[in-house]
Amino acid sequence: MERLKDLAEKLRLQVHSGALKQEMLETVLDILRKLMTHPDKQESKVLVAAASIQKPSPAEDLNKEINMLLSLNEKLNVGTTDVLEKQRVGPIESIKQNLGLNERFVFAHVFFNGKIEEFESLVDKLDLLENYDEAIKLLEIHVTETVRQYNPDTTDQFVELMRRRFASK
Repeated sequence: MERLKDLAEKLRLQVHSGALKQEMLETVLDILRKLMTHPDKQESKVLVAAASIQKPSPAEDLNKEINMLLSLNEKLNVGTTDVLEKQRVGPIESIKQNLGLNERFVFAHVFFNGKIEEFESLVDKLDLLENYDEAIKLLEIHVTETVRQYNPDTTDQFVELMRRRFASK
């Protein structure tokens, strides 16, 4: 009798926790085996009580699925932001290799009135330097204060690339 109550409680918990159908079927089979081997009227009442367990509402089911998906998403995204963050802000070996085509055109347009060759020459020189201070001095020589003053966002973006270039040194 006690074993049947335990099985009925186990089934009730499985239904409310959203256990796998296979697990619930095994529990139901255990209940049926118990009833078939030891038929008893009281055990039948326990079975009826277990069978009358209400299934969670569709809203509860949806909420449970959302929570499972969120936790699965969290599990799958472990470390992903770290990799992306390193690509965005981590040290780089070369400014030239880390410039996109659009960035090249923007920087050349802002710093050198669109003269790509002059901008490329500056970047090549910056990549050869040994430290950040030298790079800032070279940038100040080639890019006027007026340009830096009126284009602070573009200047800051380029200086950030320079900082990343010399971060490992």
